[in-house]
Amino acid sequence: MFCDGISLSLIGFIITLASRSNGITTQTAWQLKQPLFDYSRYSSFYISSFTIPSLALRSTWIFTAYVDDTRCEVDNAFIGLQYGSFPVFAPLNESFPPFFHTQRSHFVTLFLKANNTAINYSIENPIPGKWYAASALQHDPTKHIKQKGLGLDCDFYLDVMHHIVSMEDVPVLTTGVERSLVVEHGHNALLRFFSGENTYKYTVTISNCHLTSCDNVSCLTFGHCSIRLSTRSHAFPSLTDNHTNTINCSVSNDSSSTCLLVMEQPVASDWQFVMIECLQPGNMTLNVHVLLEGCEWMHIESLMKLLTPLEDFPSNRVTQNHESEQLNEGTFDPTNDSVLSMFDEENAEFPILSPDKFGSNESLEGAAVADVRAYLDAEIATNPVCLRLSDFGRFTEFKKTFSVIFQRRIGGVPIMNIFKITEGKVVIVAFSIEPLQDSGGTFKLETDFLVDYLNGTPQVVVVQLCLSKSRIPFSNGGLSCPSDAPLLEVSNKPGKNASAKVYIPYPEAGVWFLALAAKCFSIDVKSTNVRISEPCHVRGITVTNNLTLLPCVDDSCGTYGSCREYYSGIMHFSSCYCYYGYRGYGCTDATYAESSAEQLIAILLLTLSNLFFIPAIVVCLHRRLFTEALVYFFTMFFSSFYHACDGENVYTICIIPYNVLSFCDFLGAIVSFWVTLVTMAQLPLQFTSFSYVLALLALSMGVHWDKQNLWTFLVPSIVAGIILIISWALQCHRRHSVYPSKRRWLLFILPGLCLAFLGLIIFTVFETDDNYQYTHSAWHMCIALCIVFLLPSRFDLDAPENNALCDVIVRNPSDIALVDYASASADVIITPSFSDDGLLQPLPGDVESDTPTANNILPSEESAKVSESNVQQPMKNGFV
Repeated sequence: MFCDGISLSLIGFIITLASRSNGITTQTAWQLKQPLFDYSRYSSFYISSFTIPSLALRSTWIFTAYVDDTRCEVDNAFIGLQYGSFPVFAPLNESFPPFFHTQRSHFVTLFLKANNTAINYSIENPIPGKWYAASALQHDPTKHIKQKGLGLDCDFYLDVMHHIVSMEDVPVLTTGVERSLVVEHGHNALLRFFSGENTYKYTVTISNCHLTSCDNVSCLTFGHCSIRLSTRSHAFPSLTDNHTNTINCSVSNDSSSTCLLVMEQPVASDWQFVMIECLQPGNMTLNVHVLLEGCEWMHIESLMKLLTPLEDFPSNRVTQNHESEQLNEGTFDPTNDSVLSMFDEENAEFPILSPDKFGSNESLEGAAVADVRAYLDAEIATNPVCLRLSDFGRFTEFKKTFSVIFQRRIGGVPIMNIFKITEGKVVIVAFSIEPLQDSGGTFKLETDFLVDYLNGTPQVVVVQLCLSKSRIPFSNGGLSCPSDAPLLEVSNKPGKNASAKVYIPYPEAGVWFLALAAKCFSIDVKSTNVRISEPCHVRGITVTNNLTLLPCVDDSCGTYGSCREYYSGIMHFSSCYCYYGYRGYGCTDATYAESSAEQLIAILLLTLSNLFFIPAIVVCLHRRLFTEALVYFFTMFFSSFYHACDGENVYTICIIPYNVLSFCDFLGAIVSFWVTLVTMAQLPLQFTSFSYVLALLALSMGVHWDKQNLWTFLVPSIVAGIILIISWALQCHRRHSVYPSKRRWLLFILPGLCLAFLGLIIFTVFETDDNYQYTHSAWHMCIALCIVFLLPSRFDLDAPENNALCDVIVRNPSDIALVDYASASADVIITPSFSDDGLLQPLPGDVESDTPTANNILPSEESAKVSESNVQQPMKNGFV
């Protein structure tokens, strides 16, 4: 195939390649390395978009899921593909909140394994525009929670290749004008025409058809044709699409012989496609004609121009000058009686009026409102039953996403959405959902029947409302709601709903139509359940409508969830973050939810289990390890309130921002490991203080960088462990015996290590989403209790044998007063001996400096050293 042109573009991981030949264009796009996450809620999805051009013949997606390390276990993935907006589906069979309409006409779910095996999905004659794919991994709640950095780091990805075949051009038909056409055998004739914004029906007519069949000798002409006629909105006709109308018929060259195909409820303001197929050998010559039918416009401004009164008009008449004055001064009141009177007249389905129907503008100036109303009442009988009102205006809230109110307006000023419905008339009002800025929210329609306006009529009055995307819900002279569109009913009958509402999550972008119609019934006296249709004997059938767009469900997720906003690439959407087993779009699915008692038990376990640090704090205070006691208290305090804030239920308490609590919890836990190991090493005071400060600075940086990385915990633990081993090895070398003592190992260190390892095993192996509150609480208890066993006994600075790296030097004789002889008598006995010049006898190996220093000069010019000969060996060391 010869290519006229090739284009290549690369942006990030999106590659596009296009070619063109013989009126057919092919385009291929790749989206590479899209991340896949375990599905737990809608925010777990990675959402990508694909654009299908107009006149597309085929669209093919090739999905390939894989893991970056072949040693990882293969998981299952799934993809939801939806036209027009983000896919709305429940992969775990979650239920949606009440009044939610989730039916979509162009949606498919695909399943595949993440083992580098590709699956294909093709659509013939697809709808052009934006398509969205939401992809994730199937979630397994029993899967162990893998700590980051522990074991294989398995990342799953999805590659997508999108291949499109489309036509370059299709001939255009002019509606209302007959066109002659030749259709060759073996070929289909494709035509298109554009429908108006009010089109609710069109008719395609084939007439004057004759067939010419030729062989090698001659050609014969037949006055009869067998054809297949198909039509579809927005895309080429497809036999697999429900919105494609097809008919097989025979047409002759007689002018009375025609083939008619009627398309009800086509997509308004869009291309309509017609395909003609010849079912006989030969070439057909025929005529094609298209006739559009649409609703009549009725603008509120047109009615107001007719009601230009004189000065003596009654106060309940609205003048154009009065309206302008109100708008300019900013005192316009939507509930003003005169405005509502005019508004009710408009919603009584009056047609568009032009001055030439009444005569000149001058003749209207003296007309009374009653005269205008009389004329309008006369016009109702001859006016079409489908009336299109002015579109709803959009009013957005400043600095708030997915917050739109759709309101009727006069000029630029909003008025109440009050509709007065007349029997036999269908009122159509349109509004627009914008892509991206609206698609991530939830649309809501709420309607109320104003029963007081009926003055106690015995009839049962029912008002139907249909909300349809792109298609005007009008057919066969009345309201006809498409099968995939929501239909609401409100009634004045006692026991029936006088109000109704519907939610549409992630609404499709484009034009939506709201249609309203009224019917009246009488009740069968013998059976109150039988309704008999009859003409309405009442006027003033009035309903109010509220149309809004808000995040999640009315900007909320109920008691067991919070409404949050997420980004997936450039896609922006709102979604509920559900707590404690609640699921679904609005956190209303309680299938696996925990009761209030279970929630309370869970949060109490996670918070109160930190109280097991109290014994370690008491031991530290008793042994004068005040710094260590402060660290353990810090860890206990912030771990408790972190889990109280992370509880995700009604009992959640956050004393400070969650991210601060999280940082302090992780920092305190890691510093506690460091402090415990360094304290067991019994380093000199100066080195201990230096190590604490150094660790605090380094660990603060590490926790802020990646607090959940395993190496953030392992590196300080390994370094502190090495220091501990070196210290104990030096002690063993100097003592020529096991250090700490065998008794200490047996009764304290081994039980402490067993508790620590038990906690680590529970934390790294057995912890899952289902048992998190129990296993993590056990981890708290094990780690807190092991500190009690591992901490050394009271640390006496005056016992040189307790220090493996250097001897303790008392540089100032006055420091001897700091020694607690009462407590030291059991551990160490210090007998100072002074020389004649006031100095203590030097220790062996000490080199006296001739230069006075701050350490050997006292204010009284006395200095002292503890003589090794005057220090008796203690009965026990620091670990006994």
